[in-house]
Amino acid sequence: MAINASGPCSLPLAGLAALLAACPTFQAKVGAANAAAALRSIHYPIVDVNEPIESDEETDEPEYPARPWAIITDDDAAQFEYDDFGRSSGSVILTLEFVSHPDYPVKSRSSFQDFCNAIGAILVEMMERRNTPAPDGSQYWNARKFTRLVAPSLCDERREEASNVPGELFFEVAFLVEWD
Repeated sequence: MAINASGPCSLPLAGLAALLAACPTFQAKVGAANAAAALRSIHYPIVDVNEPIESDEETDEPEYPARPWAIITDDDAAQFEYDDFGRSSGSVILTLEFVSHPDYPVKSRSSFQDFCNAIGAILVEMMERRNTPAPDGSQYWNARKFTRLVAPSLCDERREEASNVPGELFFEVAFLVEWD
């Protein structure tokens, strides 16, 4: 049974996930037709490549998370404030990990530039949507500021514990996202 976010500690994670999922560039990068489908590529507080996210409805085979994805965390690097008026604010960490564009060699300048361009477009799209009405009648989450924590970089994953997922090269960037 799914549990819905309902309080000042869980709503920021769900709010950022909904805001990111609404971005056309993120949807395109994860191969999603819409925001609901894009949410399947957003994980919080962690992603475990050995833990199935759900079974495929047609084959009843377990489906495992795979890049591209986003991970939203709320750890000691993030902040949280809740005041006596019931207002909350703080920050969460957003990490984006995308595999290289298939048209470019993985370690090429073009591949890196494609990743950086996509990240820039996603940031602009989130800032344009923040604190505006969402299609379901709710309000998109108010992300105020994105501070880069991890510079865009090429990473090499070779994890023995991930027996069902081969190691791969991927691009990664992380931001501290301030909200109120």
